[in-house]
Amino acid sequence: MLFHKKLYVDEEISKHKRKTIKNLKHGKLMLGVYVIALSTNPQDELDIVPSYVLMQKVYKDMELLVVGIASDRDNALKLLNTMTMDCLNETGNVSLRQYFNM
Repeated sequence: MLFHKKLYVDEEISKHKRKTIKNLKHGKLMLGVYVIALSTNPQDELDIVPSYVLMQKVYKDMELLVVGIASDRDNALKLLNTMTMDCLNETGNVSLRQYFNM
């Protein structure tokens, strides 16, 4: 699991960002935490995944690029909105996959 240099986090996660990242890297159970990552499907932009799903073997073998971490689903959607607006303002389009691969 890789973390983007411009990692988006909500207010709750920002209080303990390093610990959350460490726990995600080590596969610790964190109920309620959602990860926003580049989609594993090349036709899609991003995936919003509950962190407990990342404990499955299929995810442990993947190199996910995490671009956001949120304390719940609603905050994950708010982060996604912020990401989309930042991408639009900086690039003039909403190609989030391209924006995070810059």
